[in-house]
Amino acid sequence: MGQIFDALKEILGTILVFFHDLFSFLDLGGAAGMAIIGLTILINLLVFPLTLKQTRATRAFQEIQPKVRKLQAEFKDDPQELQKRLMEVQREAGATPGGCLLPMLVQMPIWFALFQLLRAPLDYIDNDSGFAEAIQSGATFLGMHLPVAPSGAMESGVMAALPYLIIIA
Repeated sequence: MGQIFDALKEILGTILVFFHDLFSFLDLGGAAGMAIIGLTILINLLVFPLTLKQTRATRAFQEIQPKVRKLQAEFKDDPQELQKRLMEVQREAGATPGGCLLPMLVQMPIWFALFQLLRAPLDYIDNDSGFAEAIQSGATFLGMHLPVAPSGAMESGVMAALPYLIIIA
């Protein structure tokens, strides 16, 4: 499983370098920042169908909650009948437990891989690429030093961390 996860990080790294090359007309920091934004948007677009499915399934569960509570009160002494009725209500509403959980399980490795890629990009990209040069040279984007994590910026004081905090917010 670790090899698959590493391959995913390398694929994301390749796409990150592609986006950096796409924005190479900007300065080093601008191209790197736009590459990160581009990769994040691409991932959001790719996982959007899963996010939508998860959201719809969660909403369906929320909508049937009054019926569920009513059934739980009505069949509190008969767990088998309660389970049967709950399944019927869920089926009618299109609320399946897998609809909430499975999309999240598919998305999690992608987001974890992106997070790890952005924490240590030089581990997963070609060190001769323009993106690697931006990181190694300490380039900035919107007042943020790209090689510095938000926690590292906080160590330098609130003013140094302000651009990071604004982006996070």
